[in-house]
Amino acid sequence: MEYTFYVNDVADPAPQVLMTYDEEDNYKAAYAYGLERIKVQELDDTRSETQDPLHYLYDGLGSVKQLIRPNGAVRDHYNYDEYGVTCTGREVV
Repeated sequence: MEYTFYVNDVADPAPQVLMTYDEEDNYKAAYAYGLERIKVQELDDTRSETQDPLHYLYDGLGSVKQLIRPNGAVRDHYNYDEYGVTCTGREVV
């Protein structure tokens, strides 16, 4: 079983994830924020294909619609039903 631990910024009324790490204290990802989360940087050196920073694109309701690479290529995309539940999508793991 794999565990992921989170470093959170709790100064905001809605705490935000700053970094994630595993049970061996290896950092996995770092998150950047503006008015919303705008980027995640994978820190896992075993998967070089995911090392590019990923930028978040939001829809009009504030839900994440796509994660894009710096060159503009879409890595992941998400769709939601009328209740905000993810109904379809493509995610690279």
